This record gives sequence, structure tokens and C-alpha cells, in this order.
Amino acid sequence: MGCTKTSSSWACFAKNERSSSPYPMTDLVEHSFTCPACWATISMLLDFSEGAQTFVEDCEVCCRPLLISFDTKAGELGEFRVRSED
Repeated sequence: MGCTKTSSSWACFAKNERSSSPYPMTDLVEHSFTCPACWATISMLLDFSEGAQTFVEDCEVCCRPLLISFDTKAGELGEFRVRSED
């Protein structure tokens, strides 16, 4: 599997066993936001293939848990929310 960046999103591909041409597996979009605990700017890849999501991810700077929620509208990022879990 490999990923390529297009204007503002990432597309990941895997080789089709019956053909040498790649086919898209998922659509990842890079999104930057400010950590509410340490105020660092964080960038992460959001997977739009599943629609609305909520998950906990540790801040890559201060390691505090962050509750991240987002939804998609017509293949674009709709509302994005992040809050500190501690």
C-alpha cells in the first residue's frame, strides 16, 4: 500500500491482485488544529471513508488525551471538534 498527496487530501492505494493497477482504498484528509491543553498546532490525517467519527488521540506534543469528533458533508470536512479529556 502507498499514499499520495493531492492538493489537500491523501489517497491510499493497494495493488489489485488480478491487475497491476492500483485502486483507491481510503480517502485521508490532512487537518490542522490547536491542542486545547498545550496550545501547540497539531496536524493529523482524518479518514473520510467512514463519515462522522469520534475518537481519543494523544496530543503529539504534551501527550494529553484529546477527544476528537468530526463529520463530513459531501466528501468535505463539516464540523470539527476537539477537547481535552483531563
